[in-house]
Amino acid sequence: MTLTFVLLVTSFKEGSEDLQRARSDQYENNKDVTVITFDSTTGTIKETITKSMDVNPGDIIKLSGQVAVPVDMLLIMTSLHTDGNKCYIETANIDGETNLKVKEAPPMLFDSFGKQLLAGKVTKDLFDGEIEFESPNKHIHTFIGTLKLSGAKEAIPLCADNLILRSSIFSNTDWGYGIAIYTGQETKIQMNNRHAPSKMSKLEENLNKAIIMIFIAQVILVSISVISIYLMGFSNDSKLPYIFPPGSGDGSILPLWLEQW
Repeated sequence: MTLTFVLLVTSFKEGSEDLQRARSDQYENNKDVTVITFDSTTGTIKETITKSMDVNPGDIIKLSGQVAVPVDMLLIMTSLHTDGNKCYIETANIDGETNLKVKEAPPMLFDSFGKQLLAGKVTKDLFDGEIEFESPNKHIHTFIGTLKLSGAKEAIPLCADNLILRSSIFSNTDWGYGIAIYTGQETKIQMNNRHAPSKMSKLEENLNKAIIMIFIAQVILVSISVISIYLMGFSNDSKLPYIFPPGSGDGSILPLWLEQW
């Protein structure tokens, strides 16, 4: 009885923790994200609200106010476009540091789109092209890639200063636009996640193994007993008159094999 109580309490505790993790995952996956598209004829901006789990690499993301970054994204333009085209972020959720850090769009964007950037105009030209970058990895302080825009004079090199990581907080900047690079389980913070080590003591581990061994032994013994009863004909009460006198019955409504179990 005591063992059953302990197992029930442990099961409820672990089930409660799993439920909390599931709710946390659902909350993160269903956060609203503003995705930008451009009209193919007029080039006007269209904003669409989608769930963070539906964001794909290559999507154009808009950040507004103080908000958690939903994906690892390449910064292209911010409200501080006349001040180095940079933004400020908090990375306490990633590395525990509480001071604000600076991220900037690739400086070479000014060589080809200087007038647009200084004027604060978000146009399709800033996003029309392709990005080559390294495979997903867990190194939060490094990033290597190349941005090739159709209207750019040359390929633009990318580094970690241009990448905003998921779970960092976009701060002290009114708005910012960027391109999703890594999403979902491929984001750097997700690749750094590890399963929490078990806090189970050695005694509990040995107890669990002993319980499994006892259960398996009992299953084997009962199975052998039930099979032997039928093979030797002991299931017929008339063959055991000294145990089951005629007309006495066994007083059970269950089959013999089920009684043994």
